[in-house]
Amino acid sequence: MSEIIIYESDENQIQVDVEFDGTTVWLNLNQLATLFGRDKSVISRHLNKVFKNNELEKDSVVAKNATTASDGKIYQVEYFNLDAIISVGYKVNSKQGTQFRKWANTVLKEYLVKGFAINENRLAQKEQQIKILKDGIHILNRSVAKAIEDKATMLLYLVVKNHSFVDGNKRIAAACFLKFLEQNNMLFNEEEQLIVNNDTLATLTLFIASSKPDEMETVKRLVISILNRNK
Repeated sequence: MSEIIIYESDENQIQVDVEFDGTTVWLNLNQLATLFGRDKSVISRHLNKVFKNNELEKDSVVAKNATTASDGKIYQVEYFNLDAIISVGYKVNSKQGTQFRKWANTVLKEYLVKGFAINENRLAQKEQQIKILKDGIHILNRSVAKAIEDKATMLLYLVVKNHSFVDGNKRIAAACFLKFLEQNNMLFNEEEQLIVNNDTLATLTLFIASSKPDEMETVKRLVISILNRNK
């Protein structure tokens, strides 16, 4: 969105409302005529020469804005940026052009520095928000992972201890345990290594089988600690 800035010459003989869009300033043909004290036809002729001689690319220095005229109708008015203004200034009145250029460059520098400071603060705020979001996701993932670990551990424990099958309960429990971890994307750690190897799993199933019912919580904590250690 453009901001209106008032430009006045040193002698306050010229006053023009200038549009600033955050990167450059813009004036329409009427404002250029006022700025340089020349008829619009003169300004228009100089602009046409600038574009014809390829001093500037018209598309890069001209923008059209909808403007409501005194008759209430809306017209598309051409606005010219600082590069075009300076080019005209050298051709019709170098003194006034130089004066305006100095003013415009000062204004641009001031606003751009101010805008950079604002954007820097916004960036810092965004980075803080992103950090909070990442921390929240990390906590959520950790909570979800803990729930899966609990379920996997209970599956291993119950199949081993309850003798759900006629034979091979420890082997079946171990297979179910690994399958459950695989389906929940927890069978491998970040280095693509098994979170629990065959020897460790065999030891755990034997440990569970030989444990007492009142030691269930201790057994569960041991299994979960091994899973966490190998992540």
